[in-house]
Amino acid sequence: MDDGMPDWQCSSEVRVVLSDVNDNPPAFDRPTYQVNVPENSPGARLLTRVYASDADSGKFWSTYRVSYYLVDSSSIISSSFSRTRDGLFELDSVTGILRVTRTLDREQQASYNLTVEARDQGTPPLSSRASVIVTVS
Repeated sequence: MDDGMPDWQCSSEVRVVLSDVNDNPPAFDRPTYQVNVPENSPGARLLTRVYASDADSGKFWSTYRVSYYLVDSSSIISSSFSRTRDGLFELDSVTGILRVTRTLDREQQASYNLTVEARDQGTPPLSSRASVIVTVS
């Protein structure tokens, strides 16, 4: 209301919509995963599960928004898997489960250093990396 003559009054309704900005990259639950695999174990063995959360959307929702990839992978076999160049390791892009696809021989190679990337679905997409060290025992 103003103090003039006649008094005037004006009102409006304002609707404010807030949306989350993609300003946080996914964060792995640890920077390095260490796995020991017995020599000559059968292939298609589960090694570990990597996990990253995305603070932009809350912990529960981010489980479905973060995708996992092996860095330097030769190609994505399908929309849900990536493999190392030699095809020895395979990562499920949705669950973060890392598997070895063949038997490992300690005499050929005693350890493997892999890099995993977690990428969110924001615009632009943000990512972070973690290491996986596989030791053949």
